[in-house]
Amino acid sequence: MPIIGIIASQISGHLSAPYSFAYIAGGYQNTSPVGKQTRIEKFLYSVDTISTLSAVLPSSRYNQAGLTTFLNAGYWAGGADGSDNSSNSITKITFSTDTVSTLSATLGSAIQSPAGSSNLSTAGYILGGVTTVGSNIIQKLLYSNETTSTISATLTSAKQSSTGWSNGSTAGYSAGGYISSQTTQIDKLTFSTETKSADNALSQQVNAASGYSNAGSAGYSTGGYTGSNFYSGIQKHTFSGNVSSVLSTTLAEGLSAASGAGNATTAGYTFAGDTFNEIYVNYITKLPYSTETRSTLGATTAHTVYSSTGLSTNA
Repeated sequence: MPIIGIIASQISGHLSAPYSFAYIAGGYQNTSPVGKQTRIEKFLYSVDTISTLSAVLPSSRYNQAGLTTFLNAGYWAGGADGSDNSSNSITKITFSTDTVSTLSATLGSAIQSPAGSSNLSTAGYILGGVTTVGSNIIQKLLYSNETTSTISATLTSAKQSSTGWSNGSTAGYSAGGYISSQTTQIDKLTFSTETKSADNALSQQVNAASGYSNAGSAGYSTGGYTGSNFYSGIQKHTFSGNVSSVLSTTLAEGLSAASGAGNATTAGYTFAGDTFNEIYVNYITKLPYSTETRSTLGATTAHTVYSSTGLSTNA
């Protein structure tokens, strides 16, 4: 399994979003057609079902950052291309029509395996990742005019394959990841001032974990790679208390490089991923926030795949 893993969708809470579904895009699959993918799947939260769109990414991508505006569009930024090189392109999906386009704006630095976080309808942030080496830069996509910039704040360390969370319009987070080894480090980006600070660390060092957030209440890091094994634990970081813990419930097995998306205040989902001995899976795991008890859905992704990237429409 590669060190660099999935960056999952970033979820920020809001209760009156006009849409209620998630998209899962790209990734690498080991069933026909083998290789990097352009496929986009749509998951309906109301009935827990998934389907494949006719729209596709403009080119194959994996390890992107997923950003959502909470309005009528989401974005996939950066990622690795079909030749495994870091990309600076940004793909936009319009929620009302399920249509895809490529922005004229590009990232200032081509990047793969960043974390992504969204400040509601204002801006998305691409945190860290890999250019040709690990990076600590924070790049910004301003939603109003779809322009990009690099902010002055940086992550504590050059870090890749961390998990991105969003706490409403308050702050974004980069949790865990890989520096020179797996880390528990959590960086917090306060949106109003675009300043970075350190939050209390995760309980378990991990990279390539999927993630989602519960309506500005807490961020979840599911699975990942510890440096020696595939992790089945689900970690929780409460935003208001700055407290990290490990839930009593676990994933069905150790799982890395999965994709994540969350339905506002209801539940978070983990899609597909990589298990021990690089056996890819296509099942979907659900975690209701009210009970924090994991279940496996009957619905599955179209193929066994890892390092796809999710984003949620009602973040």
